[in-house]
Amino acid sequence: MTRDIVFTPSNLKTFVQCPFKFKMVNLTKEVAYVQGEVAKRGEHLHSMMETILLHGWDSVTWDDDKSRAHAYKFYRIISGLVDRGWELHVEDSVATDGHGHKLDFWDKPPYNLMRCRIDVWLEHKDSDTVIVFDHKSGKKYDIDQLQLQFNAVCLQPVTGRNKYVLNFDYLDNGSLSTEKIDITGVDINKVDAISVAHGPCSELIVALRGAQISLDLNSFPATKHRFCQWCDVRKEGKCPKYSEASM
Repeated sequence: MTRDIVFTPSNLKTFVQCPFKFKMVNLTKEVAYVQGEVAKRGEHLHSMMETILLHGWDSVTWDDDKSRAHAYKFYRIISGLVDRGWELHVEDSVATDGHGHKLDFWDKPPYNLMRCRIDVWLEHKDSDTVIVFDHKSGKKYDIDQLQLQFNAVCLQPVTGRNKYVLNFDYLDNGSLSTEKIDITGVDINKVDAISVAHGPCSELIVALRGAQISLDLNSFPATKHRFCQWCDVRKEGKCPKYSEASM
């Protein structure tokens, strides 16, 4: 199957969770994506964070009690970096062909391999490191590391820098998850198992390789995971795993 999709953190994480859901939602679109209440809340929090970072805390009335104090904490952290000379970029749309070239966000596949929107990134004229913040509501999951690596690879053609401090700021509990990576010489098209396993973008490379193999073979097995009870594919009765269980 020809790759007729540009990978994003969202659809690639869907593939890792369940290749069959990836096929039904992102490829054939037999099951429509429906934005649930949790996603709507997350989008609203992102919008408020964007506004306060660009225009100051008092530019909005933070109307989500659970996250207000933590949002203010992260606002102060990022504003403090700006006060120390870091240049702020908010809600940037970036894309790459996977070979180190910057593309327009809306370029089509197969030339465009990956695209994402970066919540916050900062650069300093005297530093070779880029700092990235990604706002999160809800809980931390292992699969989040894939998104941080995705952000770094997409940003590298824009910044020309290889060192990244990647942060998830969790607005509901105030925690900060940080990963430092150096992607100098990283080739996300590598298939050598040893170099991938010991590299800084192993989760990303394995996910991309797995998705490409599934596309090549047109094989998308259904996989049970922790989010099955909320899956629209299952709710519409189209998941073979749960169809089998009911027989």
